[in-house]
Amino acid sequence: MRSIFNISLTSATLPQTQGLESVMRNGQIGDFNTLTSNYHSVFGLPLSSTAASPQDQAMVDMDDALAKDNLKTLKEIDAAGQKMLSTADQIEDTTSTAAPGSAPFLTATAVATSIQNQALTQKMIAAELRQVAGRLAHSNALRKRGTTYTNQFGGSIQQMLQPR
Repeated sequence: MRSIFNISLTSATLPQTQGLESVMRNGQIGDFNTLTSNYHSVFGLPLSSTAASPQDQAMVDMDDALAKDNLKTLKEIDAAGQKMLSTADQIEDTTSTAAPGSAPFLTATAVATSIQNQALTQKMIAAELRQVAGRLAHSNALRKRGTTYTNQFGGSIQQMLQPR
């Protein structure tokens, strides 16, 4: 089972994207600053106040925040997954040398590990739902802006058609 988790899935080819992919997949939770730095080197820094409208700044900032939040959550899940595998190995090793009558204790440990695993699954689902909600909010913001521009354009057309 462990060999499946150790298969290399890296596929980035450029130096900057390889750096981001490497830090995304390393399973370490103490390097979130490196993740953020590599994220910005690949996808760009936040927009300055003169580079875009306040609406664009807000959407880009929120999109970046959701992406970085989910990447950090995935790193946490990867680290926890490694811990779960270690715990499973310990349970398996203990069963071969367990004293008679200790089966209920091993079962309790396995059940507790299973519950922790389910909690991690729920955390992943919550991260995915946040990402979907962010995409919906972004799409709605674009629709609202499109409606505003359409109304402004319609008003401008009417003004141009007024006799002078």
